[in-house]
Amino acid sequence: MIAPTLSTATLDLKSYHLAIHEHYHAHISSDSGVNQGYTMKQDCARSREFGAWYLWPNFCLEVYPGGYMNVLHHLPVSVDKTLQMVEWFCTAATPSREEQEVIDFVALIREEDIPLCASVQRGLNSDGYQQGRFIVDPALGANSEHAVHDIQKKTLAALGLLHTDQESVCER
Repeated sequence: MIAPTLSTATLDLKSYHLAIHEHYHAHISSDSGVNQGYTMKQDCARSREFGAWYLWPNFCLEVYPGGYMNVLHHLPVSVDKTLQMVEWFCTAATPSREEQEVIDFVALIREEDIPLCASVQRGLNSDGYQQGRFIVDPALGANSEHAVHDIQKKTLAALGLLHTDQESVCER
């Protein structure tokens, strides 16, 4: 399992759904119920969903079950390095115990992502890399890589490297 904390203690992967729009992606999922990895706010019983909205090219808004919200801003530093800046929105200047618990919990999830990202970067830099394969889930569920493909297409288009006559595997 690539991101065990995210997939077992945060999201209900059976309810996960991805929507690709022209300028953003929406990732929505129910929480993991009794397996939730942090304390839920008592006054947010209705907020049992995760939502992430990635806005092209480098901004993401996340709302975690319990009503916890952060924004991510990705700043390219070099051709193979990106700085991720995270800002949490809390009820006071100093996070409450519950807010700090979810901030620490999500930091663990991000730490679990680092080896995966490093592995992908090594692969992209290898002489053997030609073209990756994407998981195509017609239901746009938790296994779908449509968002990854869309970001790659947008990047190629922004660099002037995407030919409009190229058909993509996710569009077949």
